[in-house]
Amino acid sequence: LELFYRQARAGSFRRKFREVMGTSLSRAEAGWRKELPSGFSHPAVMAHRDASPPPSVATMDVLRQGEASFLERQDAQAERLLRQVLETDPNLGHAHLLLARIAFRAGHDREAREHARQALLLSGDDPVVAAWARVTLGRAHAAQGELQAARLELTDPAVAAGPDEPRILADYWLESLGMSPSRAAVARYLSQQAEIDLQRYNWEDAEKSVLRILAADPGNVDAHHQLARIRLNKYQYWYDFIVLYNELFPGTTLSDPEQYNYLAQSARRESLKGVLLASGEYTPMDLDLGESLDGAPKPRSSGGRAVALPPAGMGGGQHRQHFLRAEGYYMAGDWKQAASNLKAILGMSIPVSNFRALVLFRLGFCEQQMERWDDARLHLEEANEIVRDRGMRAEIQRLLDLQPVEEVGTKP
Repeated sequence: LELFYRQARAGSFRRKFREVMGTSLSRAEAGWRKELPSGFSHPAVMAHRDASPPPSVATMDVLRQGEASFLERQDAQAERLLRQVLETDPNLGHAHLLLARIAFRAGHDREAREHARQALLLSGDDPVVAAWARVTLGRAHAAQGELQAARLELTDPAVAAGPDEPRILADYWLESLGMSPSRAAVARYLSQQAEIDLQRYNWEDAEKSVLRILAADPGNVDAHHQLARIRLNKYQYWYDFIVLYNELFPGTTLSDPEQYNYLAQSARRESLKGVLLASGEYTPMDLDLGESLDGAPKPRSSGGRAVALPPAGMGGGQHRQHFLRAEGYYMAGDWKQAASNLKAILGMSIPVSNFRALVLFRLGFCEQQMERWDDARLHLEEANEIVRDRGMRAEIQRLLDLQPVEEVGTKP
C-alpha cells in the first residue's frame, strides 16, 4: 500500500493500482463490497438501529442466558439461545459478537467474520463489543492465512481502547502471524489447552484443539500421540463405565462396552501415525494416500522410547483394557502405572505368544526407566525366550545390552 500511494502521485491512480496490486480497482472494490454484510451500508445500519425500539426484558433475559452458556463453553446451547434472540431482535450487536466467537471456536472462520462485522456495525460504539469483534476478525483472518488483514484488525485502536482480555489476546496472536517459532508457540498453547480439557473430561474441545494443530502441521508427532491419548482416555472412561454399570445393574441395559472399540482403534491408529512419522521413513502425505497402517513396518524407537504396538488379536476384553491403559500411561511417561497394568495382564491366563512377549518387553522397558534392573532383566530374558518376531527380538536384545554390568560384591 505504501508503494502504491507513493507511485500513484506521479501517474494515473487506476493504472498504478493495477500495476502494484495486480488487479483493477473496480474488481478490488467489488471484492470489498462482497466482504460487507449483504444489503447493509454503515449509515443505513445506524439509521435502522436508532429507529428500532429497545429490546424487551424477555429478549435481554435470553441474551444473558446465552452469554452464561457461552462462558461455560456450552456452545450448542448458547448458539440456540442467541439465534433465538436475533429472531426477536436482529439488531443486537452483542448477540452477533457471541455468535462470532462461538463460530471461531468451532473453526467456522467465515461465519465468525460475518457475525463480527455485524457486531461492529450494530454496536461499534460499545468499546467491549468493538474490541472483541476486532480480535475475532483478526483471529479468523489469521486462521485462513490472511495475515495482513489479521494484523490490521488486531492492531485496530478499538482493541487498545477495550478491556485487558481482548488486548492481551490480540498481542498473543500478533506474535503468531506467519512466523514458524510463533506457530510452534500457538501449537504449544493449543496442546496445553487440550491437556486442560482432557483433565476435565472435555474430550470434544480437547480433540478440536489438537486437530487445529494437525491442520497446520500434519507431521506434528506429539499432536498425533496426544490425539491418541485423548481418544484412548475417552474409550477407557466409557468402556469402564458400561462394564461397571452392567455388573451393578445386570439386564437393565443393552449397552455393550465393545461398542467403543472404534475409539481404541482410532487411538491406536493415531499412535502408529506418530511412530511412523517419527521414524523419518514416512511423511504425512504417505499416510494420507492410503498406506495400510496395520501392515506398515514399525520403526524400532521413537523419541528414545522403545516402540511396540498392540497386535490386532491381543485377546479378551480385560487383556485389551489393561493393555490400552498401559499404552496411555506409557505414552505419558508414567512408568509406574504402565507397569502396574502390564503386571495385571501377566496375572491373567494368557497363552505363550507374541502378545505375552510384548507385555514382558514393555514391562522390562518400564522397569528400566524406574531403575529396577533385576526385574527388568528377568522380564526381558523371559520375553526373549518366547518371542517369535525378529524386530521385537532385536529390540529386546538392545534393551538387555543397556543393562548395567554386574560386578562381584556390588549391586547392579
